[in-house]
Amino acid sequence: VGINCSLGPKEIFPLAKRLTEATNLPVVIKANAGLPDPLTNEYDITPELFGEYMKMYSEIGINIAGGCCGTNPDFIKETVKAMPLAKGKRKIVNSVSKLCSPQKMVEITGIRPIGERINPTGKKRFQQALRECDLNYIAERAIEQTDAGAEILDVNVGLPGIDEAEMMVKVVKTLQSVTNLPLQIDSSDPKAIEAGLRVFNGKAIVNSVNGEQEVMDKILPIVKKYGASVVGLAMDSNGIPKTAEARIEIAERILKNALSYGIKKEDVFIDCLTLTVSAQQEQAKETLKAVRYVKEQMGLHTVLGVSNISFGLPAREFITCSFLVQAMANGLDLPIINPNQQAVMDAIYSFRVLSGEDKDSVDYIEKFANRTMTQSEPVQAGAGTGKKDEKQGDLDIAYAVSKGLKEEAAKITEELLKTRTEMEIINELLIPALDRVGERYEKQEIFLPQLINSASASCEAFEVLKKSILKKG
Repeated sequence: VGINCSLGPKEIFPLAKRLTEATNLPVVIKANAGLPDPLTNEYDITPELFGEYMKMYSEIGINIAGGCCGTNPDFIKETVKAMPLAKGKRKIVNSVSKLCSPQKMVEITGIRPIGERINPTGKKRFQQALRECDLNYIAERAIEQTDAGAEILDVNVGLPGIDEAEMMVKVVKTLQSVTNLPLQIDSSDPKAIEAGLRVFNGKAIVNSVNGEQEVMDKILPIVKKYGASVVGLAMDSNGIPKTAEARIEIAERILKNALSYGIKKEDVFIDCLTLTVSAQQEQAKETLKAVRYVKEQMGLHTVLGVSNISFGLPAREFITCSFLVQAMANGLDLPIINPNQQAVMDAIYSFRVLSGEDKDSVDYIEKFANRTMTQSEPVQAGAGTGKKDEKQGDLDIAYAVSKGLKEEAAKITEELLKTRTEMEIINELLIPALDRVGERYEKQEIFLPQLINSASASCEAFEVLKKSILKKG
C-alpha cells in the first residue's frame, strides 16, 4: 500500500497508522516536506523535523519511506537516521473475512444469517414477479428480511425464459436502493454472476462453485477479478458424497484451486450441504461432522442451506431450529435461512449468548426485553400419542403398504396368491392402496418419509408378484 497524498508526514500519520493496524501488506510512506506556504510556495518542515516524524512511522511498523514534494537529499539522510535498516516493527494482523455494501460492513466473526427469500425456487409469486419485472415486489422481500435480522441477502433470479444476467443487474440495483446489506450473488451462470458483481457497490459473496475443475476454472477467475468471497459446494460431477470424509476432500480441492487463482483463504467459504432428513436421515450427522472439520481443521468459514433439512416433514420449524443449533455448535457461521421465521431468528439470538458472541447478552436483551411470552397450554395425559389404526385382518395388504411394512407386504402377497391372481392383487388391492397413500400425502396427513416407506413396501409386494408371473412363464 503506497501513501502519497500531497501532504506532510504529520497529516499522513493517522491514515498510515490505521493501515498498519488493518493489513499485513507493506506500507510505503512518501510524504511532502510539510505543507507549502500559499504565498511563497515554500514548505514548512526542515530535514531534522522530517526525521523526527519518520521515527513515529518506524514505531508503527513501516520500513519503507521516501520524500516527495519539497524534499531533497538532506531529508533522505534524516530519514535513514530515523529508520535504521530492518529496525521497523511489523505487526502481524489476523485476517478477518469481511463483506460490505456502500453503507455497511459485515465481519464474519460470529453467526451471520443470510436471507434466502429472494429466490424463485418453489415460489410462484416470485416467479411471476421475475417474468413481469415487478421489482417492487422483490424490493419488499429484501426489506422484510432486513427488518427481520438478516445480515446478508442471497440473490437468485434464475428462471427459464428470462435473461438471467439482465435480470440480475436490475435486481441488484433495486436491492441497493432499499437495503444496506451485502449481497450473495447466487447463480451457476458465469455471465449472471459477473453482471451482478459488476453493478454491486461493495464486496459480495458468489454462491457458488463445486469441485468440478471446469466449474472452478469458469467461476474462480470472476471471483478474483471482482474481489468477492466464494462459496464452495462439497460436491462434484459424482454428486453429493455420502460421507463427511469425501466432502472434506472436495472442500480441500476447492480451497487449493481458489488459492491458485489468488483468492485469499479468508474469502473461501464451504457449504457441506444439507440433505433432507426425511429421505436421508443418516446424512445429517455426516453434514455436521464435515462442518466441524472444515471450521476447526481447515480454518474456513462454513455455509449451510438450513431449511433443506426439514423438507417433507410436518411442523418444519422444530426440525429446522434443532438442526440449526447443532450446526452452529459444530462451527456453522453463515446459515442460509428464512429470517421471517421468528423461531429460527430466536434460536440464533439465543445461541449468540451461549457462545459468548453476544457479550453481556446486550442484543438478546434488546430483542426480548419487551416481548410478551405466551404461557404454554398444559399437555393432557396421552396427548400426542395418536390413535393407532387397527389392522383389519392378517391379509390386509393396504395396511402393510400404508405403514411401510416391507416384510409384511411380501408375506401377505404370498398368502394372497393362494386365492387370487397377480392382476387381481395389483388392480384391486395394491393400486387402490397406493392411491390412498397419495391422497393422504396431498392432504398432508402423512409426509415424505411415510410416502417413501409406503413405496418401498409396495415394491416388495410387486417383487413377489413378478416372481410368481415368471414361474408361470
